[in-house]
Amino acid sequence: MSFYLLRYSQCCINIVSMPKSSLSRKQIIISLLFFGFLIIGLITAYILSATPQDVRQQAAGCSEDPVNVEFRKYTGKDEPGWKDGASFKSITVGDKFDVNCFSKAGSSLLSNGKLTTKLDGKTVTIPATAFKSPTEVRGWKIDRPGKWSFTCANGGGCSNTDSITVTGTAQNVSCYVYNSTNKTCEKKDFAQASCNTSQKQYPTLAECQQNSQTQQKKCYLYNTQTKQCELSTTTFTSCDSNQKQYDSSQQCVDANPGGTSNCTTTYSSDLNHDCKVDLLDYDLFLKDFREHYTQP
Repeated sequence: MSFYLLRYSQCCINIVSMPKSSLSRKQIIISLLFFGFLIIGLITAYILSATPQDVRQQAAGCSEDPVNVEFRKYTGKDEPGWKDGASFKSITVGDKFDVNCFSKAGSSLLSNGKLTTKLDGKTVTIPATAFKSPTEVRGWKIDRPGKWSFTCANGGGCSNTDSITVTGTAQNVSCYVYNSTNKTCEKKDFAQASCNTSQKQYPTLAECQQNSQTQQKKCYLYNTQTKQCELSTTTFTSCDSNQKQYDSSQQCVDANPGGTSNCTTTYSSDLNHDCKVDLLDYDLFLKDFREHYTQP
């Protein structure tokens, strides 16, 4: 900047010292105005470049300025150490971090604020379990490399964005997801550290079936080779007799003359007719009890 100011001074001296016959007064004034506007532009650019990014992003009219997104390495303790993203020089996949959306120079959290996340410019969702509140993230385990940007904003015109850069290799995890086409839960691999239940990804088959849009069940199928009615290994939305799927082994036997049940022992408490008594039967009992014996 000092270089340009020096050059401006030299130009002004040269113009003023030139013989009057060389330049008219109008030409001198125009030249001085041109160089003046040039210097003003350079000074403005310098001020903007020297102003921290998070300060430049403050929205006009925010009653809680300054708003700042800040980060802290996770230790499990609520202690000082909050910094802006640029202060962290070495972050790798697997590291754990806390994120806060501060207002009023860190004296409080942004009221009615909400944190949203982007990875390399694309909106992503971090696990809901990592949120202590809409403006606080605790113990978030970074599962992918790239530029993670956090934006905190509210409806009052307050917002701020800051980011951290993460290196390393993406982590993979196997989760169960519900396939609405064939109405079953399927196992898939994801490039992340854990199953994100807010995205309907579940660590176990049972959790997926329990939280899916339609309750899944097993049906009895007739084995033409053994002439036995056997419990299916896959699950269905419902047992369709037209597709030779039956709710109970007895229904299967009745629909297939000559067939027998592969149940070695029968129980009256085997409510789902799967040749055993377990928690699924207890669940059916409670469901039936609530529907028929509890007061509205």
